[in-house]
Amino acid sequence: MATEPRQVHQLHGIEQHAKQRAPSEDSTSRVSRSDSINNPQSSEQEGDVQDHVPVQQLEDCEQFEDQEELDEHLYDGCPITRRESLLLIMAHIIRHGTSGAALQSLLKLLDCHLPTGTIFPATQYLFNKQFKGTEGSIQFHAYCPKCTTYIGCEDMVCENCMNVVCVNNCLENGDYFIGFDIKEQLINIFNNEDTRKHLQMGTKRNMCDSYAGELYRKLPLEDNDITISCNTDGMQVFVSSNFGIWPLQLMVNELPYTIRRKNIFLGGLCFGRSKPDMNTFLKPFVSSMNQLSSDGFDWCDGTLTRNTKVFTTTCTCDSPARCLVQNTSQFNGQYGCSWCLASVKVHSVGHGHARVYPAGNQLDACRNQTDHIEHARIAVEQNKPHMGVKGPSVLFLLMYFDIINNVVVDYMHAVCLGVVRTVAGLWLDSSNHSEPFYIGRSIEQLDQRLKSIRPPSEVTRLPASLKFRKNWKASEWRAWLLHYSAVVTAGFLPKRFYEHNMLLVTAMHLLLAKNVDQNTIQLCESLLIAFVVEFEALYGKECMRFNIHQLLHLTACVKKWGPVWVYSAFPFEGMNGKLGKMFHGTQYVHKQIAEKFMLIRSLPSIAVNAFNTNTNLKKYFQVNVFGFDMSEALPNENLCSLGLPVKYILNCAQSNALGTLGIILGRPNVQAYRKVVTNSGLILVSQVIQHKKTKKKQLVCKIQRQQNWFITTYSISLPE
Repeated sequence: MATEPRQVHQLHGIEQHAKQRAPSEDSTSRVSRSDSINNPQSSEQEGDVQDHVPVQQLEDCEQFEDQEELDEHLYDGCPITRRESLLLIMAHIIRHGTSGAALQSLLKLLDCHLPTGTIFPATQYLFNKQFKGTEGSIQFHAYCPKCTTYIGCEDMVCENCMNVVCVNNCLENGDYFIGFDIKEQLINIFNNEDTRKHLQMGTKRNMCDSYAGELYRKLPLEDNDITISCNTDGMQVFVSSNFGIWPLQLMVNELPYTIRRKNIFLGGLCFGRSKPDMNTFLKPFVSSMNQLSSDGFDWCDGTLTRNTKVFTTTCTCDSPARCLVQNTSQFNGQYGCSWCLASVKVHSVGHGHARVYPAGNQLDACRNQTDHIEHARIAVEQNKPHMGVKGPSVLFLLMYFDIINNVVVDYMHAVCLGVVRTVAGLWLDSSNHSEPFYIGRSIEQLDQRLKSIRPPSEVTRLPASLKFRKNWKASEWRAWLLHYSAVVTAGFLPKRFYEHNMLLVTAMHLLLAKNVDQNTIQLCESLLIAFVVEFEALYGKECMRFNIHQLLHLTACVKKWGPVWVYSAFPFEGMNGKLGKMFHGTQYVHKQIAEKFMLIRSLPSIAVNAFNTNTNLKKYFQVNVFGFDMSEALPNENLCSLGLPVKYILNCAQSNALGTLGIILGRPNVQAYRKVVTNSGLILVSQVIQHKKTKKKQLVCKIQRQQNWFITTYSISLPE
């Protein structure tokens, strides 16, 4: 759906009004610079001394006219083209979050190094103009300022409150949200050959990590069809303000995990100082997905035009956002569970009260979509929540989506930031000094044992002191649960509490495996039920909060959709962090984020014809745009290197050691990799390459001899 012209004009008018109130330095400098070029005497009259003759700049209204002009070399003898120059600068801006002032300074610096007569956009305005029209489609959806009912793109009378709504006024007052063209973004992903070749469709579908889920296999998927997962959550963008954004993030499940998390795209972006009305915010998403589920979209694989239908599998949210999406009572309210009819109890805690979920002798009745819709109907009639349901959700209209079964437990929030953090607090908080499980008096010894652990590089953060656990991230709590807690607390925690914690550690290790069979699921279900029941006996009923209760529904999600890491919020939270860096200043934050994100998503398609003769520049571009080192498949040995190689010169002793194996003679330059994965999944770690804090003593190298590449891995100790 294209943006209405009057919306674009209105938003442009708002920007112009802001510019009139505070003229930008860029526009002033652009005018003065243009005047000095057209009238050389003007700079002399003002007393300016111009030591550097500027390069030939583009006119304010001019862009490179055709592809051939872009593919010309930047100047005679330059190894890169104009297109590559622009892309590399933009990649640098994206990687380092360059502000407008920093970009202006960078362009001026580059201007000083270019030969006279080089055609180069030497101002921020001219540089950004080269990428105009490549950002993709962004739509503005208005809603009623009185009741937040969805209005759309045309003036109309609100069907809920009968208020006459003018879209232009909504855009001016901020009563709208941003929508993104889902179909267009999917086509961009499929047009990228480096991404498309990893798609697990057709005969490869059984390799998809979601394939283990029984509900995934029930979807009417044909060979070319795909599924997506969605997530929405609020993010505060300023420390001193409650202004926040609510992105709707989408991810293709048929891509391998490491690739799909780098190809997350947006379905919408809401903003403001209050939580959004999800029935309004998600309405365009539901409409787009229903169309894609029915008609699909066409794309070309290079030879054939294919049609792909898209289905929604899971919705991953934290507990507050999930209640908004399902239009139910908050998790700490009566009947606040999204998956069962458990009734909360009010329990005395200190000088107040808390709502808890007692374990009980049996599980409560599970919810289903049919009953949920009936509860929503009753809630509307009674004008109050019924069985925890406040009213209908727009997701009722989403094809092949079950409002109960397709909304999953997120182990990042429920387990890592929920149960694990709660249990650690019980053990270490001084308020529990009289309890039998309190081990806070030994925190120095615990810290010493924790900091002595040297985790592998797969653990992204080094162990931090338990004294600063309140600042730990979800990944740190995950590492504490899976790797550290069993070792660090051994001998300090009383046996019954230690063994109780090991129930959770064991269950999560099994549920986070690559493949989880039915026997394992049943075992984990027993372990988690035992953990929840014993938790109440060991720590008291007042500690039976909602996160503990969610453990009872974790294995059901695994049965339906596969291992818990498949639909966790870790990739989405990582994208939230990136979105938070896509703006500068405090004006039009949402619009800055939307335009920057769409530009980033479109860059791979823009660069499809660039860097064909220089693979090093292509890798540099990819690393800067995507923020990660591209893996490289090594020929002849069924190996895959992780990360980029570094140059390494063998000394005499190392060369002789290789020579005794008949591998190589002399002292050649080699390309060394820090880590290599074999075809069987074995990870070989180089112990020669200097990496961060450790220097190691073995080598994984790629050696060029007689114009052919030979891959050699060995674990012998090489002389230093």
